[in-house]
Amino acid sequence: MKSILRHSALLFAAAFVFAVSALSCSPDPVAEGTPDCTSPDDCPSGLVCIDGTCAEDPGQPPAPDTGPIGEDASSNANDDDPSNIGNNNNSDIDCIAQSSCEEQNVGCGSAPDGCGGFLDCGGCDSDLVCSPDDDGAACVEIECTPRSCDDYEPAECGPHPDGCGGSIDCGTCPDGLSCGTGADLGRCVEADCEPLSCDDYTSVNCGPVSDGCSGVTGSCGLCPDGEICGGGGIPNVCGATPQDGCEGFCQDQAVCTGGDGATILTGRVTSPSGELPIPNAVVYVPNDTIPELEPATACVACEDEELGDPLVGTVTDFDGTFELRHIPANTPFPLVVKIGQWRRVVTVSPKSACNTHSIDENQTRLPRRQGEFGEDQNNIPHIAVSTGGVDAIECVFHKLGVHEDEFTRHSEDGRIHMYRSNGGVPDAQLAAACEGVCDAETCTDHDPGSCNDADLQANLAHHLYSDVNTLLDYDMVVMDCEGDSTARDSGHLQNILDFVDSGGRLFASHFAYDWLENTDGLKDTATWGGTGTGIQAQAFIDTTFDGGQMLWDWMNLPQVSANFGDDEQVQVIAPRGYAQDINPSLATRWVYTDESVNAYDSVQQFTADTPLNQNHQCGQVAYSGFHVANVSPDEGPAFPDYCDDQFMAQEKVLAYMLFELAACIDDGGEPPPPVCTPQTCSDVGAECGVISDGCGDTVDCGTCPDGVSCGGGGTPNVCATSCQPLTCEDHGAECGSIDDGCGSTVDCGDCPDPLFCGGGGEPNICDCPALSCDDHNAECGTVDDGCGNTIDCGECPDGVECVALQCGPG
Repeated sequence: MKSILRHSALLFAAAFVFAVSALSCSPDPVAEGTPDCTSPDDCPSGLVCIDGTCAEDPGQPPAPDTGPIGEDASSNANDDDPSNIGNNNNSDIDCIAQSSCEEQNVGCGSAPDGCGGFLDCGGCDSDLVCSPDDDGAACVEIECTPRSCDDYEPAECGPHPDGCGGSIDCGTCPDGLSCGTGADLGRCVEADCEPLSCDDYTSVNCGPVSDGCSGVTGSCGLCPDGEICGGGGIPNVCGATPQDGCEGFCQDQAVCTGGDGATILTGRVTSPSGELPIPNAVVYVPNDTIPELEPATACVACEDEELGDPLVGTVTDFDGTFELRHIPANTPFPLVVKIGQWRRVVTVSPKSACNTHSIDENQTRLPRRQGEFGEDQNNIPHIAVSTGGVDAIECVFHKLGVHEDEFTRHSEDGRIHMYRSNGGVPDAQLAAACEGVCDAETCTDHDPGSCNDADLQANLAHHLYSDVNTLLDYDMVVMDCEGDSTARDSGHLQNILDFVDSGGRLFASHFAYDWLENTDGLKDTATWGGTGTGIQAQAFIDTTFDGGQMLWDWMNLPQVSANFGDDEQVQVIAPRGYAQDINPSLATRWVYTDESVNAYDSVQQFTADTPLNQNHQCGQVAYSGFHVANVSPDEGPAFPDYCDDQFMAQEKVLAYMLFELAACIDDGGEPPPPVCTPQTCSDVGAECGVISDGCGDTVDCGTCPDGVSCGGGGTPNVCATSCQPLTCEDHGAECGSIDDGCGSTVDCGDCPDPLFCGGGGEPNICDCPALSCDDHNAECGTVDDGCGNTIDCGECPDGVECVALQCGPG
C-alpha cells in the first residue's frame, strides 16, 4: 500500500534542550585517567564520564579532528548543517540525539532530533492521515466535511456527491415531474419524453393506449355491439374470440392484426320494395342450422330467440346500415336478416380475410313474397287485417313492397289475411258479390245477418276475434278504423287481451281504440275521451327517448323524406285526439300534438308492451290517432285497387311503426359478451408509467428511479435518459467521485503526495493542511510544514542563539 507522508509532527524543543548549553559554567575538566569524575562536565571535550572515569563514548564514532581546543573552527563548520544549530560560539561540541520517534510518541511524519534536525517517523496508509497533537502524532482516519443539499443550488431532488466519497439524497419530485439530468441536475422538471397519440398506433381501434411516457391517451374508439376491446385476442382491437375447439364457420374466422382488425361485411337492410331503410333489424351469421321461426304468440323475448347459434351479429342503425365484423373468410356462408317474424336468408360468396366488403342491397332487402328466393327459411309475418271503412292500413303493407298475391282470404295461403269489418275485401270475386248489396250498414261485421253471400259471410271480421285460437295463429292483427266506435263483445275483448299477452301484436287505428279502452288489461295505457279532430295538425316526434330520436333521424333521411319540417315536427292529415295522454309507466309516446300549436293536446301514436305491469313482456299494442289512407269502399274494387301508389308522409311514420311493432321485445337480458384477457406490465415489457391493459382499462407500471425518466430514451414505458453525462471538469473536481447527472458516478482520481482529497475542507479538491511555526512551537530556525515544504521561523535577536528551535541565552 502506497505510503504517503501527510504531516510532520510537532517539535518538542522544550523537552530536548541540549545539556551542552551549560558548558560555559562548568569547572576545568579532569585529565584522562583521573578518577572521581561525576558528570560529563568533569571530562575534557570528546570524553564522557563512565563509572567515575573520563573515557570515549563507546556508542559514538571517534570525533573528527577539529584542531586544538579553543582554536577558531569557523572555517571547518558548515553553517547550513542543522547539526550546527545550537553550537555555542562556533564551538566544535557535537550534538547527541536525545530520543527516538517512539520515545516522543510520534508514529508518523517527522520528529525533532534535538540537534536542529528531524527524524523520519514513517508514513500512513492511503486511507489515513498523519495527525499531530500535544502528545505526539499518529495515523488517523481522514477527516472530510461532507456537503449537504444546502450546498447545492438547486437541490430539489435526487442524489448528490457529498465530496467525501459518499452521496446525499435530496428527495423526490411530485407527481408529473422527474428529477432532471445534465444541466437540470437536481431540478424537478417535466419528463424528457414525447407522448404518443392514438394515431401513432397503426392497428388499435378501442380503449386507451400508453402515451409512451408515464400516462395514457384518451380512448381510441368504442367497439360495435357484440364485440369488446381486446375480445379477439389482440389488445386494443375490437373483436370476439371463437371458442377453442369450435365447429362450424367459427373455424373460418381469421385473426387480423392490422388495418381494420377484422374481416368485415357492410350493407343496408330495406323494406321489401327496397325503398325504405329498416332500423333495428338483426343481421348475423349462424354457426349452426337455422331453426324454424316460432310464432310471435310463443311469447319469446329477444334474448330467448332461437337464432342458430350466431357466430357474429349486429343490429342495423337508424338508416338501415350495418357492419358485421369477423365474418368467415374465404368460404361461402349464410347471412340472416331478421326483424321479428320478417326474415331473409342469403348465401354470401367467399370474402378475403382481413378486408372490408360490401353486400348488394338487393340481397338484404326483406322478402316480398313466399318462395321468392327459393329458400324455405325466408318469411313474412302472418298478419290478419280487419278492414275498416275509414282507413286502410293494409295499403301501407302493399306500399312497403309485399306482393299483392300475399293478401288473401283467411282460408287461403297468403301471409296477410283480410277480414271485412266494414271496409275492403281481398279479391275481385268478393268485390263482385258485394256490388249492389253492401253498404255502410249491410254485409258488414256490424250487421252480419244482412249478408246473404256465403263467401262474404265467411270472411267477416268476427271470424277472426271470436275464437282466441284463430287469433293465436297470427303474429300481428291490424284493426282499421271503422268510422265509429263499436260496443265490443266482452268475449272478443278477452280474446284480444289473451292474444297480446301471449306475445301477439295489435295495431289499432283511431276508432279501434274501443279494443283498448274497453279492455281491463289495456285501458290504463292512456287517458281516453278527447274529442279533438281536424283536417290537419302540426304534430311532434317525441325525441326524449332513444326510439323517438331514431324515428326522427330516420324520417329525415333523403330516401324517406326531407320535408318534415324543423323541431321534430310533421304535418298530420286527419288527426284525431281521442287519446289525450299516456300512462308513462305503461306506454311510450311517439307522436303527439300540443295545444300551443294546435287546438288540443293529444297522442297521435303510442305503444305499450304486454302483459302490462309484468317483468316478462313479449307482446305489444300500438295505437295510431290519424288516418293514413282515403276512405276504403263499402262496395267497389277489391284490394289493392282502392290503394294509391305513393306514400303519404304520415304513412311512412306508420310504416316505421309497423316494423317497430313486428320486432321482438327486449326483455332486458343481454347475450354474454366476448372475453378479453388483460395484459400486464411484463407482457409488454413496461418498466414504468401507465399502460393499456388491451381491454379498455389501464395498468400502473410504477415510476423510474431519480435521474431517468419514463420513455426518456425513446422506448415507451422503459426507464432511460438521453442526458449527456457531466465530467470532472464540469464539477471542477480534482479527486474523488462525482455524480455524472445521469444516474452514474465518475472517478476523478487520487491526489499526489502529500495532498489528499478534501484535505483543505473543500470536497473533491486536493489540498494539505500545512503546519505552522506555532504548530512546531518554533521561535526560530526552519521546520517542516508537513506537506513537503519547509517554513522559516525567523532568527533570534542579537546575542541570543537559536537552540532546538528556541531562542536561548548566548
